[in-house]
Amino acid sequence: TCEFNLTYYYKPRMSNIIMLIRGDIRGGKYLSKKIKIIWYLQLLPVLISLFLFAYFLFYFAAPLYFQISDPTFFNISFILIIFLSVLGSYFYVELNYGRFVYAVDEKELLIKKGIVEKIRYVVQFEKIQNVTVSRSFPEVVLGIGTIRIETAAHKVLEDEILLPGIEEYHYLVNEIIKRSEM
Repeated sequence: TCEFNLTYYYKPRMSNIIMLIRGDIRGGKYLSKKIKIIWYLQLLPVLISLFLFAYFLFYFAAPLYFQISDPTFFNISFILIIFLSVLGSYFYVELNYGRFVYAVDEKELLIKKGIVEKIRYVVQFEKIQNVTVSRSFPEVVLGIGTIRIETAAHKVLEDEILLPGIEEYHYLVNEIIKRSEM
């Protein structure tokens, strides 16, 4: 069965329901392209673990259990696994980047993200309780920041919304605060 759930913490305007069902966010902005570097860095430990596992599998376990001793087979297989892993990581980061869109509307913040699980947030500015900016060392070097928006959500896991990779984070935070105080 296929489910489509939209959770709202307020009564939304009809125009936003139509935008969310279609998946369009008018005036939507993408994250900074620099966030891709951080996402690649986050995937690096997974790739290294996969390469070490493949190396162990092909050079130590395969000759013992599968009676294959041809070094050409091992080298080609190992290179193929490396190539497919890097290609898969590239497509994951590119899809994740392309599917993360946000927009500041008159009365709310709209966010759409996700590859497999598509998440869409519609946050009224009056429901925002706290806005903070956090910057890790790579974010400081790249000149971007992550905006954390806390709302009065009913579920603990959904009370914080993240906008990573924002270049003009000072402007966006000031805009959110200004509109939430209106």
